[in-house]
Amino acid sequence: MTNKNLKNLPKIFRMKKRADFLHLRDKGKTVVTKSFIMQYAPSKLSSNDINIGFTATKKIGKATIRNRAKRRLKEVIAKKYLQLKGGYDIVLIARSSTAQISWGKLVADMDKALIESKLIKPKQD
Repeated sequence: MTNKNLKNLPKIFRMKKRADFLHLRDKGKTVVTKSFIMQYAPSKLSSNDINIGFTATKKIGKATIRNRAKRRLKEVIAKKYLQLKGGYDIVLIARSSTAQISWGKLVADMDKALIESKLIKPKQD
């Protein structure tokens, strides 16, 4: 990919502040799949940036399980990076099945969630 193509891509930032997570919980929309929950809303800051946060509660398991679930969510969203629309805040919440579900099902759930939320750019022919 050349630098010219990179110029048009949205920047992805990590959400880390509790207030941002709570804002999405209260004001955003939610898509629930078997392997994760996605909350999203238009970004407050910039029209072309993507802010993504990842979380896993202690209900899922010990720290190693929670970290594995978050790593898998980070990887699957990274694979979809080029397809994402800019200008949105997204939070991915791991569920108990996130760490164990097969990779194919996790990717299928991400596709389903992104299509349902309309966060995927339309295909260009």
